Amino acid sequence: MIKPILIFLLAAMTALPLSAQCNPADIRDDLSVEERHAIARQVADWPYGVGRAFRAIRGDERLFLFGTFHSAAAGPVPPVVGDEIARARSLFVEVTSDQTAALQARMQTDPGLIMNLTGPGLNADLTTDEWQALTDALHPLGLQPEVAEHLQPWFAATMMAIPPCEMMQQAGGAKPLDMKVEALAHEAGIPVAGLETAQDVLGMFDAMSRGTQIDFLRSSLMSVEMAEDVFMTAARQYREGRIAEVQALANAIASRQMPPDAVAAMNEAVMEPLLEQRNRNWMKPILDAASQGPAVIAVGALHLGGEGGLLRLLEREGFDITRIILDGEVSE
Repeated sequence: MIKPILIFLLAAMTALPLSAQCNPADIRDDLSVEERHAIARQVADWPYGVGRAFRAIRGDERLFLFGTFHSAAAGPVPPVVGDEIARARSLFVEVTSDQTAALQARMQTDPGLIMNLTGPGLNADLTTDEWQALTDALHPLGLQPEVAEHLQPWFAATMMAIPPCEMMQQAGGAKPLDMKVEALAHEAGIPVAGLETAQDVLGMFDAMSRGTQIDFLRSSLMSVEMAEDVFMTAARQYREGRIAEVQALANAIASRQMPPDAVAAMNEAVMEPLLEQRNRNWMKPILDAASQGPAVIAVGALHLGGEGGLLRLLEREGFDITRIILDGEVSE
């Protein structure tokens, strides 16, 4: 979901004096009984909430779907995924590396893509404590308050989600899993195509009202001190195949400082356009790929499950879905 944005951040951060203690805790160890029950209920209601790899078959049409995680901590590409890529006619990703590089170049010459150069600054939208928390969080990244003030709210929120430890690892050359998947296809001579363009992703953020973006930023600021623990716990959940639990845990953490109805409203305002709407947009190229397949679809793992997820959408198109359990994953 945030791959194009993170790539830009990494490019910008390589020249900055980053430092971080990469010793994250697993926040699941500190959950209350009530939070554990709430997470279990959400996971139970999430179709295809466990697993990262699935086959979708309809007659002679064959798709292999692999849920990725944009982190150096996500581990290597599972062998079965590499085998499927080698046999495929094409690999589809959210946004190709070439498209991301083009966006990165544009961002460096057109700061208006990620900055509000004319309207009010973020310090006018945030409380004094929130503004202090934001500037404190951005300081290790080398961003001064006068720059932070003009960031688009969604971009500032995205920066809060990626801890400096992860940025350091990727800026130092560690490759996130989705980039490894794309590299395998290039090595095998398999064509790689994007389900959307990087500009499409920016457009979805820009289409959100400023109020929604500010709420998104506030939600990120509430857990900024836990950002590294939250991110790395999500990476562990990912490797275990507990994909629905990633979102459910995020909701539980948010509910510590926001009413449940506010968390639900935030999910509706942010997750609908960034997950479910994109899934619907992707169905035409995915179905076209299936007709010319076999094809591999490698997208963020949260895009696979749920009522609006790709697997449910394919199921409604008549595909039979089968999970492939990968090493290290839970069975259910």
